[in-house]
Amino acid sequence: MVRVQRLGLAALAVTLPMMAATSAGATTTSSDVGWRQIDCGRSQLELFDWMQCRISTDKTVEHNLKGTARHYVTLGGTNAAAAGMVLSVPQDDGYFTAYPPSESEMAIRTTVAGAGRKVDQWGPYKGFDRTGYMTFVSDNMNCVGFDHGGGYKRDTSQEPGYLFLLRGYFCENGPIADPQARLVDYLEATRVGPESLRRNAMGDRVRSLDLPHWRVSGAPLAPAPVVGQPVVVTPAPGAVVVAQPAVATPVVAVVPAAQSIPTRVTWGGIVSQGAVQITPHAGGRSASLAYGALNGSVSCNGQMTASTGAIGINAPHDGTWSATCNNGETATGTYRADAAGRGVGRGTDRLGRSVEFAFGG
Repeated sequence: MVRVQRLGLAALAVTLPMMAATSAGATTTSSDVGWRQIDCGRSQLELFDWMQCRISTDKTVEHNLKGTARHYVTLGGTNAAAAGMVLSVPQDDGYFTAYPPSESEMAIRTTVAGAGRKVDQWGPYKGFDRTGYMTFVSDNMNCVGFDHGGGYKRDTSQEPGYLFLLRGYFCENGPIADPQARLVDYLEATRVGPESLRRNAMGDRVRSLDLPHWRVSGAPLAPAPVVGQPVVVTPAPGAVVVAQPAVATPVVAVVPAAQSIPTRVTWGGIVSQGAVQITPHAGGRSASLAYGALNGSVSCNGQMTASTGAIGINAPHDGTWSATCNNGETATGTYRADAAGRGVGRGTDRLGRSVEFAFGG
């Protein structure tokens, strides 16, 4: 079965929640898009052979993907480290086309958020050799989230493309003095492709990741079951690529002051990526909304009204929302947000079409 991707970024460490759509545009839940557990030696993706490995039971399509893709997941951890990765591999000579570096930072942030990791502090976005990365702190661990594109190619129109996308994160107890060098260590230790070839994400022979954080004296920590389906987004042109895994709940606190927050909206099957400005009113019972797509295709204004909790006080809240857009469309629905400001919303427009969004960092 082939499924059309709608929302971005695969969760890694805990679950892989997302929403997808069939080719007809109908919404499906993560339980409708399956994974099958496989031995890591038979997977196209492997970091350590004791980690959990899975393969998607469905091929997927996406507007930046020439053809269809299959996806592989590996994840696991010890008492001193954790890692999760998703590999997206085009089928039948397909490839991923490039997209601007401006989307890379958002992809990294939402990848980490989708992994269920609470981010205490982000470092600046950086890139090297078709790879984008950001440091962050989570649960008193130092971490790096990344996007990497491999197998660089050009099609007949000279548009840059990639033969696979690898995205994910790793966390370690203790300082990471050189995050770029440590990321290279992980990429060189990660097998991409058949076991018989033993090639790493950088295209060379797989090297061992001999770090004390990953030396397992007993049974490693078992990761939670993986569900859901990753969504692919193309690599950035030039020196930076991005791999976008499936939508989850992004992480950014909604504060009393107005703040521009990265947001992804799916309206009637059409995805737009942009930013929403949330301006809480006195008391936090309501707030003004202003959304603008990155490509300028649409802008909307509206309001949130909290049914429980209050907006902008770092506490869980939920309620209703409404919006009117510059293209004449209107929509209403419900939303929920947690104490960290991670939020999702659903509703319908005046024609009964589904509207979904996720806001965060």
